[in-house]
Amino acid sequence: MKLAARHLYQEKVAKAIEGRVRVGILVYYGGGKTYLALRWLEGIGRFPCLVLCPKSAITQWGSEIEKFTSFTYSCVEGSTEKREKALLTDAQIYIANYDAIRSGLIFATMQQKLFRTVIADESTMLKEARTLRFRRLYSFCRYVPCRTILTGRIVTERPEELFAQLLFLDDGETFGRSYWKFRFTYFDEPPPWNPYKWRLKIGASQVLAKKLSDKCIVVPEETVAAQLPPTQHVRVHFELTPKERSDYNQLKEEFALDFPDGTRYETMWVFARGAKLHQLASGFIYREATEPYVYNTRKVEWIVENISELLVRGSVVVWTSYCVAQRIISEALKKANIPHAIVGGELSPQWLKGELDKFLSGNTGVLLIMEQIGYAALNLQCAPTNIFHDCTFSAAMRENAEKRTHRIGSEKTVFYYDLVTKKTLDETVLDAIQQKKDMAEAILKHVRGVN
Repeated sequence: MKLAARHLYQEKVAKAIEGRVRVGILVYYGGGKTYLALRWLEGIGRFPCLVLCPKSAITQWGSEIEKFTSFTYSCVEGSTEKREKALLTDAQIYIANYDAIRSGLIFATMQQKLFRTVIADESTMLKEARTLRFRRLYSFCRYVPCRTILTGRIVTERPEELFAQLLFLDDGETFGRSYWKFRFTYFDEPPPWNPYKWRLKIGASQVLAKKLSDKCIVVPEETVAAQLPPTQHVRVHFELTPKERSDYNQLKEEFALDFPDGTRYETMWVFARGAKLHQLASGFIYREATEPYVYNTRKVEWIVENISELLVRGSVVVWTSYCVAQRIISEALKKANIPHAIVGGELSPQWLKGELDKFLSGNTGVLLIMEQIGYAALNLQCAPTNIFHDCTFSAAMRENAEKRTHRIGSEKTVFYYDLVTKKTLDETVLDAIQQKKDMAEAILKHVRGVN
């Protein structure tokens, strides 16, 4: 490797995984799991190697390969033709996103490469073993002798995620090949009123942890956090006006909402209603075939009023999960003459890179970013302040987003400001995320870790 490990625990992990052809490298966010995966790959030396990762992480993987190794690599991205060409390029490592395998042509080309090693980064994306993506991936990866899974936390959303990841890693040696057998072995049936809330059986967390310890090397949160500055979470609360509260309750109870302009929104789906309640708590609602209806901009006003003071500490990242919220914030910042960069879902890859470079180079101190785009692979240690205008329903996405700014290289206390509308889905989502983390911790606290 070109560079030595920065921390003692990294050397311990490198030694523990040396020579193992199937291993899970579970290093908490910001702990250097990419570096450790490349150390592992250098040790086993089986090429060609396929790296599977989120789309946003492809470029970062290329940078890390250049930084730590002398391996040749090819980034499999762009149009189908460009991805096929990248796979046909002579290289030691090929980096692709998980969804690339959905293309029949790309899948066939991957099969022809006869990969000897597969690295699954952010392996929680393998959470559902019954999907086409997983079945295709597993159909040819099962013949690849060397495999590793990389993640900061192997389970966050649902404990059942363990099944798919371990099936990919060891062909069912740990938990078998039957998802339902796994589920009924370790989980009690949920109550009829909440059919998706499966609960761990008594003693199951210890058994699951023991099995994970046999297959995976774990660097827990406290080990990584000991090398980093502290964090602080702050909730900033807002109230709905009586009219907004009335509309919120109507949508909640009637699955319908009458807008002041006379139009009406109706749905029969609980999920759709939940999404609209979430939007209303953020100050707007998407309407079909029209511009979103904006109820209020109180959260945006708070950002504009406080951003100058927050910038005194350093750069600021403003996270959103809606394009319209990002647009409203951007317009308000422009009006206040506050320069900022935007990384959102409506922008081209070239624009995204230019905006991100503008922020990382220090040309602007404020970055507006979508959680869905920026939750993985980005290094934003320059920003000690995060503002969550709203929060996604995914606990894994939220935790990963937080760790973009709190990782190796962070120097100041990192603040997280949640803008929360009282007695709305804002509070419910944040509480649910914490409950998911508590469930994961019930398992992970028993897993043997490297300190």
